[in-house]
Amino acid sequence: MRRIGHNIVKMYFFRFLRDFWLIMPMIIPFYRTFGLTAAEILVIQSVFSLSLLAFEIPSGYFSDVMGRRLTLTAGAASLPVGLAIYSTGTGFWHFALAEAVLGFGFALCSGTESALIYDTLLEENRSGEYQKIEGRSESMSRIGTAAASVLGGALAYLYLMLPFYCNIATGILMCVAAITLVEPGRTMRRSDNPMKDVVRIVRYSLGHRRILRIMVLSATVLVTGIISVWGYLFLMGANGLSVAANGVGFALFQASSAFGAVSSHRISGRIGRKNSYRLIFLIPAMLVAIGILRSPAALLLAPLHAFVWGFSFPFFMDELNSLIQSEVRATVLSTGSMVGRLLFIAISPLFGFLLDRYTPASGFTLLAGIFLIAGLTGAILRKSDGAIE
Repeated sequence: MRRIGHNIVKMYFFRFLRDFWLIMPMIIPFYRTFGLTAAEILVIQSVFSLSLLAFEIPSGYFSDVMGRRLTLTAGAASLPVGLAIYSTGTGFWHFALAEAVLGFGFALCSGTESALIYDTLLEENRSGEYQKIEGRSESMSRIGTAAASVLGGALAYLYLMLPFYCNIATGILMCVAAITLVEPGRTMRRSDNPMKDVVRIVRYSLGHRRILRIMVLSATVLVTGIISVWGYLFLMGANGLSVAANGVGFALFQASSAFGAVSSHRISGRIGRKNSYRLIFLIPAMLVAIGILRSPAALLLAPLHAFVWGFSFPFFMDELNSLIQSEVRATVLSTGSMVGRLLFIAISPLFGFLLDRYTPASGFTLLAGIFLIAGLTGAILRKSDGAIE
C-alpha cells in the first residue's frame, strides 16, 4: 500500500533538519578567529552560491529523470561531508571547499523538495492546498533555524566547534528521512539528449514571461533577505552584542519568518494577489531604515522584514507550480533558484566591501536599490502563458 500522504510530514522533518544550522550564531566569530575580513567571509559564502549555481539545474533535471527520493537522499548525504571538511579546516581555502560541497548538497534539495510536495498533493487530488502545505513546510525550515540559533549559541559558548559536530549528526538524520520517502506517481522526463533537453527547459523557463517575472521577484526577495541576515549579524557585532545575543536575535528573525510562511495562504487569500505584491514591496523601505539608523533599536525592524520574507516564499512557489508540468517541475524550479544564486554572487561581495570600507547604510541601501530595480524589471514583463510540449 502506497502511503504517499506521509511524505508531507516527512518533508516537514526534512526541512526542519535542513535548516537546523547550529553553526550560524557562531560562524562570524569562528571566521574571525582565522583573521577573515567581512569581504572574505562573503566571498566564501559566494563559493556556496557558485556551487549551487553550477549544480542547480543539473540537479533539478536529475530529479525529474531519476526521481525525487534519490535526489533528496544524495543531497542530504552531502551535508555531513561538507560539515566534516569545515570542522577540520584551517583557513579560507578549506572553508571555501566545505561551502562548495554544501552547495552541491543544497542544489540537490533545491527545487526537488517543493516538487515532491506538489506532486504528492497532485496524486492525492489536493493541489489546491499547496500554498498552505508549502507555508507550513517553510515555517518548519525557519523554526529549525530559530531553534538552532538559540541552541547553537549555547553550544558554542561551551566549545566553539561543538555546533559543527552536532550538525554532522543532524545531516545523517536527514538521510534517514529522505530514504523513507515515497516517490510520487508522475510522468518521468525522458530524452535521448539530456544536455539539449536541459537547455530547452531552461530556455522555456526564461522565455515564459510570467514565469520569468515571478522568478526575478522571488529571487530578489530571497537574495536580499539572505544578505540582510549577514548584515544584521555584522550590525549586532558592531553594537557589542555577544554570540549568545546573536543567537537570540537570529532566532527571533527566523521565528518571525516562520510565522509569515505559515500565514501566507490566509493573508494572500484575504488581501488578494495585487496587495500581496504590494506587501512584499515594503522590504526595500525597511532595508533603508535599518541601514540609516544603525542602532540596536533599528534591528527591531528585522523581524518585520523576516515576516514579509517568509510570507513571500509560499506565495511565489504556488504561482510558479501552477504554471509548470510535473515532468519538468524540479528543473524549472531549479532555474528560478539559479537566478537567485547569480544575484547573490554578484551582490554579496559588494555588500561586504561597503560594510568594510563605508557604512551599514551604504550596504543596505544597495540591497534596497537592487530590490527596486528587480521590481521594475518584473513590472515591464508582460504576462503570457505557455507549456512545454
